[in-house]
Amino acid sequence: MQDNGKKASRLADTKIKFREDLRCSLHEQGGQPRYVVEDPVGSKFFRLGVHEWTFVSFLDGKRTVREAYDLAVESVGPNQLPHAEVSRLCRWLLRSGLARIVEAERASEEVFGPKVEPNREAWNPFSIRLPLFNPDQLLATLLPWMGWLFSRQVFYIWLCACFAGGYQIVLQWDQFATASTELLSPDSWLLLIAIWLVLKVIHEFAHGLACKKFGGSVSRAGIILILFSPIAYVDLTSSWRIRSKWKRVFISASGMYAEFGVAAVAAIVWGNSQPGLLNHLAHKTVLMAGLTTLLFNVNPLMRFDGYYILADLLDITNLYQRGQVWTRYWGQRFLLGVEVKSPEPHEKVGTLIKCYGLGTWIWRVLICCTLIVASASLLHGLGLILSFVGVLLWIYMPVVRLAKYLVHGNSAGEPKPRNVAIRVSAATFVLALALMLPWPGSVAAPAVVQYDPLTVVRAGIAGFVREVCVTGGELVSTGQVLASLSNEEESLQLADLELQIQQSTLKTREMRKSGDIAKYQVELNNRKTLETKANELRERLAGLRVKAPVSGRIIGRNLETMIGQYVAAGDQLLAIGVEASKQLEASIAQEDVDRFQAQVGSRVRARVRGRGMVAPGTKLAGLGPAASRRLSHPALGAQNGGPLAMTEVAPDPEMPGDDTASLELVAPRLDAKISLPPEIAADLRAGELATVSLGRSRGTVGACLYEWLSSWLREKTTQSAGD
Repeated sequence: MQDNGKKASRLADTKIKFREDLRCSLHEQGGQPRYVVEDPVGSKFFRLGVHEWTFVSFLDGKRTVREAYDLAVESVGPNQLPHAEVSRLCRWLLRSGLARIVEAERASEEVFGPKVEPNREAWNPFSIRLPLFNPDQLLATLLPWMGWLFSRQVFYIWLCACFAGGYQIVLQWDQFATASTELLSPDSWLLLIAIWLVLKVIHEFAHGLACKKFGGSVSRAGIILILFSPIAYVDLTSSWRIRSKWKRVFISASGMYAEFGVAAVAAIVWGNSQPGLLNHLAHKTVLMAGLTTLLFNVNPLMRFDGYYILADLLDITNLYQRGQVWTRYWGQRFLLGVEVKSPEPHEKVGTLIKCYGLGTWIWRVLICCTLIVASASLLHGLGLILSFVGVLLWIYMPVVRLAKYLVHGNSAGEPKPRNVAIRVSAATFVLALALMLPWPGSVAAPAVVQYDPLTVVRAGIAGFVREVCVTGGELVSTGQVLASLSNEEESLQLADLELQIQQSTLKTREMRKSGDIAKYQVELNNRKTLETKANELRERLAGLRVKAPVSGRIIGRNLETMIGQYVAAGDQLLAIGVEASKQLEASIAQEDVDRFQAQVGSRVRARVRGRGMVAPGTKLAGLGPAASRRLSHPALGAQNGGPLAMTEVAPDPEMPGDDTASLELVAPRLDAKISLPPEIAADLRAGELATVSLGRSRGTVGACLYEWLSSWLREKTTQSAGD
């Protein structure tokens, strides 16, 4: 504490000069006056309250900090400028480059605290910023020609287009959702990247044009490489000099305004075009312009458009930094037991700032983990190196700084070893206890509802389909005629046999009258043979009228297209499923096979997608003989909206004439059968997706996390070695 007093005394006797080249203007924010300070050299903007500005205006390099403080107190009163706030303000001015010390030799770290650490984000391989050029003159040239895009009339047209595009998507939602399942297909990557680049250029161009329209300037434009994926950016810090917050909000929203406009036009084109290149391109544009904008630009937890819009609407300056101050305060005060002063935000927005700070901290942890996992998964060997660098930047370095702080402390306070030891021990105990708890998650597998058994109706005799009497999904009863076939050849054979039988009958009558008993017996035997053949042929021809062997629901699509087709004996015509007799066909991952195998014959839980219901009384009937990459049911594949990832298989070069690629599962899986009670089965429809789970833990939380991390590292290391 004595050292802190010496530092404060030295600071009070120091002469500081506020830079003369800075541009300062008075603005209103949240009903309160604020001074905006523009640094033209660094193209940065800062905000100061009126009381702070009063003190700063006296820092002319001739007065000491103590003299400037005394003059400011005479103007605003002693209660408006506490000593501690003035000390922090001076250090902030020096570290931000807004002021300098007249006597440079006095600028020691002993007085003004540690120097500002270099910005690690500038060389972070996960996010590399590359400024390319100054677009200000280009935007000024284009503004007279394109400024009308931000007029009120165009805004009304934009609203109508968004409504029309949304209506097209809602009207044809099934087709839109089905096509969306192919978004991450390897064949679409190049197209998606091209659309992404064009959209981001439009997005940033709209930002720059709106900024110029309202009097700002755009000094820099370039790209940011996130996992080496390029994203355009423009420097809009000059928008801070604009007094109207609604204009600033529009500048922040103009990029989303442009992208949603493109998405609306693309949706209209998609809804009114036939399948083809234009339809495919429009669909991908809608997804990229709409989905990515909602996920990233609108999200206020990321320092993109949504963040700046929220900060301006709430009239909270430096919302992100103030939220981080609160998270650091909580960490020091409650986790380390350091007696530090509360930031004490404004009472009306204090809770919001606290919640925002906590939310951004959680979001940063999620983003860091996601980038580390994504880099290792997508970039293989290089990804492992990037993941190591990410761990070093986001985990190891903060831990090292925390250790230094625990040992040496800083100007904000010094942690007490006893308090730290107690809290660290308690946190370690709680963490160990949490890792020893049973794993709360259940072992689950995707499943689809299937008829059990599915009665296949086949043609009993070859012939041409003359009539189809039912449609797909229709309920039929036993003996009902399903279709009629025709076989002219065998019908003529029957007619010929019937004619021969009539002739043989006449012959036997004549022979009996003439008394030729020997010939009569021979002809009588011949007629019986003909009648036997005719009866057999009649039974076969009766099969031309295909009848339902059981009562149930017709399974088949576009059955009327079979009319006129030739079918051989034994060919499948359609199928019939009994509503009260169904089962779940599940697809089990290889690592979960042992768990499911141990539960054969036991009850399992089944939740049907979209119904919000759990099917009770289900039992695991059995598992298939071996794992396979073959998809057991099309509804389970990602290309049809299912949960299982698929990969494309090149055609077999040893099969001449076969140049068609096929799809298979990314990893082998095992099929399993789950029985359903009749009352549950009757209420479900074949093809519905479900999730089957065992509902029992598979060890402790720590064991499961260790198992997952070990298998993941082995998998990525193997892939890297293979590549």
